[in-house]
Amino acid sequence: MMMSSDNTQISGENAYRFSDLVDVPAFARLLERFFQVSGIPNGVVDVNGELLCMSSGSNACEMFHRATPQTAERCRQSNLELVRDLRDGGIAGGLCQNGLMDYATPVVIEGHQVAMLFLGQVFHKTPDMEFFSAQAAQAGFDEAAYLKSIEAIAVVDKKRLDDLMGVMVEMAQMLAASGLNRLRQAALERDVSAHAERSIQLKDILDFSPIAMGWSENEDRIEYVNRQFTLLFGYTLDDLPNLETWYQRAYPDESYRNIVVGTWRNAVVQARKNNTPPPALDAFITCKDGSVRSIIVRVAWVGHRRMVSFTDITEHKCMVDTLRASEAKSSNHDRLLQAVLESSPEVIVFALDRDYRYLAFNDKHRATMLAIWGKEIAVGMRMLDVIGTHPDREKAKQGFDRALSGEAFVIEDAYGDEAILRLYWQNFFAPIHGEDGATIGLTCFVLNITERRRMEQALAEREQEFRSLAESSPDVVIRVGRDHRIRYLNANMVKFLELRSAQEVIGRRSREIWPDGRFDEIDALRERVVMTGEMKSIELIVSVQGGKKAYHHVISVPERDIDGHIIGTITFGRDITAIRETERRLNSLVENLPGVAYTIRLSPEGALSFPYVSAGVEEIYGVPPDVAMSDFAVMHGMIHPDDKASMETCYAESARTRTPFRAEVRICPPGREVRWLDMRSDPQAQPDGSILSYGLIFDITERKRMEHALAERERQSRTLVENLPDNITRYTTDARHTYVSPSLEHVLGKPKESLLGRTPTECATGENTQEVERRIRAVAATGVSDEMEYTLSMSNSETRYHWLRFVAERDESNHVSGVLGIGTDITERRRTERRIQAHDEMLEMVARGNKLHEILEAIVRYMESEDKNARCSILLTDLEGTHLLSSVAPSLPAFYNEAINGVDIRVGVGSCGTAAALGKRVVVEDIQTHEYWMPYRQLAQEAGLQACWSEPILSSKGKVLGTFAIYHAHPQGPQSQDIDRIVFAANLSAIAIENHQVRDELERQAHSDYLTGLDNRRHFLGQAEIELARTLRYDRDLSILMIDIDHFKQVNDTYGHKVGDIVLQKFASVCRATLRNIDIVGRIGGEEFAVLLPEAGQDQAMDAAERLCAALAVAQVKLDSGLPLHFTASFGVVTLKEKDTNIDILLNQADQALYHAKSQGRNQVCLYPGTERACHY
Repeated sequence: MMMSSDNTQISGENAYRFSDLVDVPAFARLLERFFQVSGIPNGVVDVNGELLCMSSGSNACEMFHRATPQTAERCRQSNLELVRDLRDGGIAGGLCQNGLMDYATPVVIEGHQVAMLFLGQVFHKTPDMEFFSAQAAQAGFDEAAYLKSIEAIAVVDKKRLDDLMGVMVEMAQMLAASGLNRLRQAALERDVSAHAERSIQLKDILDFSPIAMGWSENEDRIEYVNRQFTLLFGYTLDDLPNLETWYQRAYPDESYRNIVVGTWRNAVVQARKNNTPPPALDAFITCKDGSVRSIIVRVAWVGHRRMVSFTDITEHKCMVDTLRASEAKSSNHDRLLQAVLESSPEVIVFALDRDYRYLAFNDKHRATMLAIWGKEIAVGMRMLDVIGTHPDREKAKQGFDRALSGEAFVIEDAYGDEAILRLYWQNFFAPIHGEDGATIGLTCFVLNITERRRMEQALAEREQEFRSLAESSPDVVIRVGRDHRIRYLNANMVKFLELRSAQEVIGRRSREIWPDGRFDEIDALRERVVMTGEMKSIELIVSVQGGKKAYHHVISVPERDIDGHIIGTITFGRDITAIRETERRLNSLVENLPGVAYTIRLSPEGALSFPYVSAGVEEIYGVPPDVAMSDFAVMHGMIHPDDKASMETCYAESARTRTPFRAEVRICPPGREVRWLDMRSDPQAQPDGSILSYGLIFDITERKRMEHALAERERQSRTLVENLPDNITRYTTDARHTYVSPSLEHVLGKPKESLLGRTPTECATGENTQEVERRIRAVAATGVSDEMEYTLSMSNSETRYHWLRFVAERDESNHVSGVLGIGTDITERRRTERRIQAHDEMLEMVARGNKLHEILEAIVRYMESEDKNARCSILLTDLEGTHLLSSVAPSLPAFYNEAINGVDIRVGVGSCGTAAALGKRVVVEDIQTHEYWMPYRQLAQEAGLQACWSEPILSSKGKVLGTFAIYHAHPQGPQSQDIDRIVFAANLSAIAIENHQVRDELERQAHSDYLTGLDNRRHFLGQAEIELARTLRYDRDLSILMIDIDHFKQVNDTYGHKVGDIVLQKFASVCRATLRNIDIVGRIGGEEFAVLLPEAGQDQAMDAAERLCAALAVAQVKLDSGLPLHFTASFGVVTLKEKDTNIDILLNQADQALYHAKSQGRNQVCLYPGTERACHY
């Protein structure tokens, strides 16, 4: 592989860049010249998307498209599409989202894309300036400047653009290929010079290696030995000319050389042949000074050279020998150590030599190393190799080196990956000494303290949580040990004790700090907590400045260690002075209440007692409070016999469900009249299992008397109100119902219980309830009566109208105490008024000449407004009176209207077909079960229709004109008011339809000839003027035919006027059948007719005239004798030529042509000004 000067690869995948191969500035000048000559913007982008060069001048894209976010985003999206298309190779191009054409093509060298060439921002045809004008308005461009920049863009044929791109790409690829060859040549030259340097660099690296190394050429000459080799063995390269010399000097003992070394050399040669790793040799090598060292020899092949490394293990073997000798001397000690290890399976033990190789280890160490590092270990393996390059390697090495220096020490640390297994250890390192006292290795005893660390960490976190809670607590907090020494107090406690800091008291006892014994009561509380192991509390009263007292609620709880032993107490104190002051004020208030305040206690055993009764009990019950509290039966025994059972049941339920208790009962105090009491209380569960209720008792005897009198008066009034036809309602001054008459309950369809105590708005009983409520409040505020109309939507969707009158009710002081509402049902009056109004509006629409469809739709919408659940439709009979056609049904689905359009008029075809056939109303309450609807059940179900009532629309003479139908979404039959509504709607529809038919007939008679049905002379001339004006305005063709029936007078004279009339009618029939729908035929005189041919030139007019002339020639009418009568006609044709002509001139010219045809023998067609084409049929 060749390399460029900046390490850019010259071959291989993604190997080179365009800027490496081509002089980009020079190529940019070439592209700029191309832009100046062609006007086509262009540029080059490298494979990383970097723009290398671009030539475009100040164009529309630069000045406008890339200047606003909206159009710039379009540019970006278009470029992405271009790049995606470019992946398939070749030229990619298309219309960008801003309206310009862009193209791109890859520059490929040796199968690799090195750049993209793009040409673009051009047009292939003249641009649509309206599009760019709209784009300028949308993007907020200066329209004039933008359109000018668009006009400056080159218009280039697509084929020419493809050819130009091909030329430019070939040029770029040629330049890049040339540059590639230059780079390769330069790289080759650098490699030649660099090769000579590599050997020197390699030797420099090997000379600094701590391992003795050398290499030779196969089994012959030794080429190199490094500095460490010379230091270890003493030999230099000059001492060892070849491998044989080395073997003889390193292994001078011939038998050893042949047996040990010779066998190994053969194995190395065989491994070379088999392409397998050569074996290592553990041998004794004789140095130049005659000393012998224990060496591990390893061989590796590099090309044809053999590289050999020599690892000195002399010291390692000495340590092993020393340890073995030590083991022999210390077998008793080893057995003792082994016993300790077996009895302490959690202890890890291993021994290393000075080269960090394992001398020994126990099973615990093997399992731990496997768990942490995932590797098996063995004696002789370097422990640091097991750890690898992990950051823990250096930390372990530092510990080993410290022990190897002769120091015994203990250290705690963590090893292993956090993501896999992180363990904490306590390590005891001790050096191993040889017989001469030198350190030859180390022994390590390791205890896994991970769990202890985790517990310590958890304890620290709990401690931090405790301190965070204590510091954020509004209470004072103090922590005291079993020795009564203060261990912690929060900031509130420091402030309470008026200390500068907590350190003033930490570690000291309370009595040492405050000898006056002010906190002896709390100390005693803590002592009880320690003794019992239970939470205790007291209320502490402390004297403060001004002779006042402060009240504190103190709670102390035991603090335990991890084993559950009590190690001290945590005490909380809260200032409750404000609560006690509130209680004092409350007691003062209770004592002055007009009734009785009390608490009643229900013990867990079911016994009742009064722990507290206020002084008011003496006024009501006639007994002092102490007597009432001493004996529950004193007060309870005064309850009226008729009320006692219900009161006891009510209280028992309150205590059981913990819900408020309230009862109105009578009592019979000795020597006093019977009194009514209002008793109420709120039960609260207590820690000892009892129920304590706080309550009040009020004397309501006078209120009961007034209620009785009021009830009697109310009964009399209600009898009167409930028999009135009007609806009566009473309201409070804030518009809440206090009374609703039965008639109003019936009208609203709601029970009075759902109305009482609520406002009209809360009840939501009508469309304008807010206005009702506003007027009630106004009457209550001003005392002035008011009235209004009220619209009420019934539960069955019926709308009813009421006239409401509101009158202020006053109390004895003439103050407004409420509002009386009186409602009168005026629904029928309103319906009558609305129907009259609808009738008048329909007649007004008829008088204005509104279209029939508009009038019928207004009737339908009015009917649907009276019943919100109804959907109405009108079907009209066809001209033959055999089918019903869809006319108006705005609320029915379009698919339904389309499906029933044109249904037969006969019995059994739904409700409408049957009603039209019978001429009477048809009511179908359930479409799904009625036989008339069998063919249409599925259709009706899809449209959501379940009931249909149809009323025939009859004319004043009883003729069926159509049907009016009311549909409902649920099966139901009509009420009497529904029948009135549908009859009213059918009558209105009949009036509208008959009037429409009369207007159509009058208009037809005014415009038509009574005998032939063709346009009469006046209407024809009017139509001719309109058609002539349209022809002149739009520069179209127009022709006119003048036609006269030949010998028509003879027909009248011979066969009579009746036959003559039949001939005229036959003539009209043939014209309708032969001419176009847009052609206009009019009867000008007796047997003279004219035809307007819009959009017809001279040739088309002649063809039309000749077709009609031929058709008339074969037409016939039958005489009374049964014989056929034939007739012919003569034609004059004129085509509009002059633009300043008028219809009279054209008719005159056509008449002249007709005269010419008649003078030439009749039954022929003549063209003005005299050129005729005779027709003889």
